[in-house]
Amino acid sequence: MSDIQEPGEPKLRTVTSRAAVAALYVQDLIAQRELAPGDFVASKSDLQTATGVARSTVGEALKILQERRIVTVKPGPRGGVFVADPEANYTVKRLFLVSGKTADAMAVRDQLEPMVIRDAVLWRTDADVSELRALIRLTREHVDDQMQTLALIWRLHRRIGEITPNAFLRVTYVHLIDYLRENTAPAQSPQVASREDLEARRVKAHEALVDVIERGDPDAIDAAMAVHDAFERSPRDRPGS
Repeated sequence: MSDIQEPGEPKLRTVTSRAAVAALYVQDLIAQRELAPGDFVASKSDLQTATGVARSTVGEALKILQERRIVTVKPGPRGGVFVADPEANYTVKRLFLVSGKTADAMAVRDQLEPMVIRDAVLWRTDADVSELRALIRLTREHVDDQMQTLALIWRLHRRIGEITPNAFLRVTYVHLIDYLRENTAPAQSPQVASREDLEARRVKAHEALVDVIERGDPDAIDAAMAVHDAFERSPRDRPGS
């Protein structure tokens, strides 16, 4: 769990923050093992050992993931934490597979994004903010690695999309992000002082979104989106915007 901390930064002290980081750990575990719906992830005791947090904190982390329909928890001797069946719109998924029109998917994503950000501003919890901040810190630590930076930016957008209580918006947006993440690659970048400078600007553009989500200020959304769009919707690296 230490990879989410900045050098010299004190450990996250609140239960909510620790639970948010533990939830990220479980999500990474599912992704790294490429687990499918119904697959066993781990026992609660295994997660407690791996994350080094209290049993109650593991329980809070799992509650967060259950609310997002990422995992299910089954009791008993054969119980534990399992990958949840996705709240999936299979018609949309099939459309992605047969069309192959990434530009169309990107255009739809651009139209949905203001709605997603607005809902995140209105509905975010302390746990949501903690996870978004953790992802921003990780992204800042990898500004010298373009592919890693882009991967983390996609994760950030996906995580923001998980906040909305609107199931139709959440499922459509998250699936768009997953599709674009898997089917886009960085294009030629503009001339900048350095690759690190470009990625640092990318992080700053996305940090503006996290800032307004944390403040919960709907009146500041347009300004934050303008900062984001000025960098991400110019003729440069289109993915990860």
